[in-house]
Amino acid sequence: ELFHFFQHVRPEDMEVSTGGEKSIMWISKAYRHSTEAAEVQKVLKEFADAYRRAERYWVDCVDRAMKMLDQALKDLEDVVDKEDVGVVMISNKDELPKIYQLLTSTLVLTKEYAGTELVPQGRKLIIDQGDVAEAFPGGQVADIRRGFVRELTKKLQQKKVLRLLFTSNVDDSKDKEMGQATKEFEKMLRAVKKACVCFPDSMKEKLDALNEKHIDSKLRTKDQKARQKLHIQEVELQKAMMVADANLQKAETKMKAVERQNDELKDKQIRIEQKLANLRAQQQQEKARLQEDMEDMQRELKANLDDFFKKTDDK
Repeated sequence: ELFHFFQHVRPEDMEVSTGGEKSIMWISKAYRHSTEAAEVQKVLKEFADAYRRAERYWVDCVDRAMKMLDQALKDLEDVVDKEDVGVVMISNKDELPKIYQLLTSTLVLTKEYAGTELVPQGRKLIIDQGDVAEAFPGGQVADIRRGFVRELTKKLQQKKVLRLLFTSNVDDSKDKEMGQATKEFEKMLRAVKKACVCFPDSMKEKLDALNEKHIDSKLRTKDQKARQKLHIQEVELQKAMMVADANLQKAETKMKAVERQNDELKDKQIRIEQKLANLRAQQQQEKARLQEDMEDMQRELKANLDDFFKKTDDK
């Protein structure tokens, strides 16, 4: 009934001159010179005031809905901007039960975990990206709780190294507020379409603004989700590269140590070979000296024997 009333009763200054015989303008003219003119004008003023109050109500409702949606979008953007992501690299299956024991029913760490990176208490396991999302395509928390160790161990056997992602964005209330604000906004949008019939002058412009805001909010929400996923992927890649660089640095350090050991061994080998060469030279010299001594002894013995036999013959 109110809808029908405001659809057909508008203040006189808002009616077109071609209004019908039931319009406020015609009624006002019809009673203008009658004894009931004052009473009629009073009633018509009440109608006009009621119309303007109703119009103001709808304008305020639209403004509140737009402000609520803007605030929800801003809060969601703040959450994305402030989100901190930690990455734990798992290469040993024995780490999985230890992490599992620290997780609550909602996959939040009850204590800090010191792995390849120190993840503070209160961080939440990310389940819609990374290796966890691949191991559990359904993304159900209950399924992840039941099969955490079993399924991730299988994944570890395939990939050799797992990356578990933890976020500081534990409270999902902002997402819920955004969803609720969107529902309320869409409800308001449907109501304003009807209100435009009653208040075409003011609500048509508001309806256009609401449609634009609705489209913009969907795009911004989609953009925030995409930006959040991209941020997580970038952090995951950065942390993976940092670990890879650290491992490479360790390997290079180890290789340099091995190279130093090889150089030391080569130097030692050269010194040993030099000593052996010196010993061989000394042996050769000693052998030559002994040979000379033996020859001298043989010559001396021969000379003595010759002298002995000569003396014997003389006798």
